[in-house]
Amino acid sequence: MNFSSMIKQAGRLVSRHSPAILVGAGAAGVVLTAILTAKASFKAARMIDEEQQRLDEGEQSHPLDMKEKVDLVWKVFIPPVGTAVLTVGVIICAHRASVRRAAVLTAAYEISTRALDEYREQVVDTIGEKKERGIQEQLSQRRVDQGYPQATHVVVLGTGEILCYEPYTDRTFKSNHETIHRAVNAVNAKINNQGYAMLTDFYEAVGLNRTSISDEIGWWGNQIEISTDPVFIPDGHQTVGMAINYKNPPGLDKSKFRH
Repeated sequence: MNFSSMIKQAGRLVSRHSPAILVGAGAAGVVLTAILTAKASFKAARMIDEEQQRLDEGEQSHPLDMKEKVDLVWKVFIPPVGTAVLTVGVIICAHRASVRRAAVLTAAYEISTRALDEYREQVVDTIGEKKERGIQEQLSQRRVDQGYPQATHVVVLGTGEILCYEPYTDRTFKSNHETIHRAVNAVNAKINNQGYAMLTDFYEAVGLNRTSISDEIGWWGNQIEISTDPVFIPDGHQTVGMAINYKNPPGLDKSKFRH
């Protein structure tokens, strides 16, 4: 690898990790600002004491006023002030880089979702709704088979007797069709009232705890639609259960990335 290739590779690496690098630089800047401010404060206090002592020993002894103190020590605070300004700039750049990256991811997500919807419509038109439904049930079973080893969190909800599987977080909980669809109606009512609902709202409605991602994604204007596919839970007993399938998956709030 020649020097030019190394420079290009380093540039791509920096670009890829620029938000993390800027956040790290901002954190370092905060620490450095604090250190420089402390040093400048001690030095300024010493300078003021020495100047006051010099005045007290002279013929025109008087207490230093604020203007005299500022004129005496302002240069001492140039380094910490400069570092603070640079740190603020770095933090702003980190925020902008994160917003731009999130906007790109949101756009990619929308394109992928639109392509998936078009693909589903074409599949239904080609093979028929019944066969497409059978394929969807097979996919739900595959998700359960792959995710169930991590699905250790079980919630008993009301009088539900069906073991349900939530694919986003690989969690199982006991519920029934009525409770699930009541939760969907509650979430849709919230969307109608305030224009959006988070995935957390659905989780809480079915008795699941919120997660870090569920507080960030949701439905914005479009109502939630789900299907419940019959599956076998691979728990050693091949328990009959149902997997939740989001027909319109939750996404990010696009309004956050318009500017």
